[in-house]
Amino acid sequence: MIIRVGLFSLLRLKFGVSSLDIETERSVSMKQLIDLAAAKLGNELKDQLLADGAIRKGTLLLVNGRNALLMEGLDTMIDERNEISFFPPSGGG
Repeated sequence: MIIRVGLFSLLRLKFGVSSLDIETERSVSMKQLIDLAAAKLGNELKDQLLADGAIRKGTLLLVNGRNALLMEGLDTMIDERNEISFFPPSGGG
C-alpha cells in the first residue's frame, strides 16, 4: 500500500517537496510513518516533528484533517485510506 504524506509550510520549503509517498505492506503507526518518511528525506524531518520522543510543541500531524494528538498521538494507526498532513511549528504575528 502507499500512504501519501503532505508536507506544508517550512517543511515544504526545507525539503523541496509538497508530498511524499511511503510504501508499506501494512498499516503503520504515526511514529513508524515518521520514521519511514525520515528514511527518505533524512533524520532532520524527525527533528522538525518530534522532541524527546514526543510530538514537538506546535507541530500538527493531521489524519484526515484531525490532529493526531486528539487521537492516539504517535500510536495512531494509518493506512492508505488516510490523508496525512505534517505541519511544523510556526510563529508569526
